[in-house]
Amino acid sequence: FFRNGLNYSFLSHKLHPFFGVYFTLSPTEHFQLLQDWLQTWKPSKSQCRVLDLGTGSGVISFLVQQLCPHADILASDRCPNAVFSVRAELR
Repeated sequence: FFRNGLNYSFLSHKLHPFFGVYFTLSPTEHFQLLQDWLQTWKPSKSQCRVLDLGTGSGVISFLVQQLCPHADILASDRCPNAVFSVRAELR
């Protein structure tokens, strides 16, 4: 998945999770619910601060950034592979 990436219908780019053999695809209904909620949320710049604990592949942080470009986002994960994959996406 890291090499070829994964497409999510609600993101404008592929993500490249670095989870090796332990990563399996899962349903994305919860991401659609979050996207629907975020589209109704109209924060000011000072209100748009997000803490993404256990970010994994960063999909939630990237979704928030796409819908709220001025967001101040802090994504964290204790898994070094997750941190590596999200940093790679930011390059």
